[in-house]
Amino acid sequence: MSLARAFREFGVEADPGPYSDLLQREWLQARPYPEVAGVLEALEGVPRAVVSNADDAMLKEILGRHGLAFDAVVTSEACRSYKPSSPIFEAAVRELGLPPEAILHVGDSLEADVRGAGRLGMMTAWVNRAGESLKAESPRPDIIVRDLGGLLPVLRGAGSR
Repeated sequence: MSLARAFREFGVEADPGPYSDLLQREWLQARPYPEVAGVLEALEGVPRAVVSNADDAMLKEILGRHGLAFDAVVTSEACRSYKPSSPIFEAAVRELGLPPEAILHVGDSLEADVRGAGRLGMMTAWVNRAGESLKAESPRPDIIVRDLGGLLPVLRGAGSR
């Protein structure tokens, strides 16, 4: 358990169990952003995967509760790898059965998502809900949108070429 390890490393004299339980309960309350269902519906027929630094059962329970279906669900727990490390992205490539350059990875973290997927040659989209500015040292996404709905015009334009 990583929290127990962190407690040991920082000399915290406490039982990590209640904190882990609290975090688990909070994560299970996660709700998708309002546009997610509509965007997934608009992309019906396009291979879609979730690549997440989450536990398998927890993520699948959240997705199922909200009726969100994907062709693949790739978790750090199943891969034993966390974004931005390559193995989790390589697993997604295998699951989708597409070459990396044919995949658009969409995420909200410049480091974990954009840098990680970009290293494998995937196109990247950064969901920048807060309107943050890119810093000089930041990885450069191919696309920047405020929410997932902003992807639809871009993807429709790419499909018409």
